[in-house]
Amino acid sequence: MAKVKENAFVLAASIVVAALVAFAVTLFYPDSVTQADAPVLESFSITSTPASGGDTYHYGENVEITAVFDVAVSADPLRAGPVVYLDNGNSYHSLYNRGNGTDTLVYHYLVGIDHWDDSGLAVLESGIVVSHATIGGDTYKVWHPGLTGQTGHKVDGAINAPNPDH
Repeated sequence: MAKVKENAFVLAASIVVAALVAFAVTLFYPDSVTQADAPVLESFSITSTPASGGDTYHYGENVEITAVFDVAVSADPLRAGPVVYLDNGNSYHSLYNRGNGTDTLVYHYLVGIDHWDDSGLAVLESGIVVSHATIGGDTYKVWHPGLTGQTGHKVDGAINAPNPDH
């Protein structure tokens, strides 16, 4: 009888430990939790226009990346946004800019010194971490598609005049 009680105690302790681990994963790694009521990404695109009116952003300009969802969402402004990839082999995180509490979140990628891309910006496939603005609480990682070679969105981050020879 003592062996049965010991086995029952070990089983109960194992269940409690498993529940605590599952809770900790949800608490500290919300991106790993898939939930049926996650917001749905309806569109994802670069929505800004270079200041010059042409197709090239220059040093100090912001490139806007817009994500539209099926519900109002909130973004954590401390988390990095979509990743911009340039022809020079470097990638840069965009940062949350505006839209909390609406269905549209806007991220900015700031063109830095010597950032360049002659063929058009690409945005790597990844996830945007959001939560329901009206429901709150749960955090979701919503995957967005990659954007390749956006020809109307080139980059020349030279400090001096635009350099077509990059």
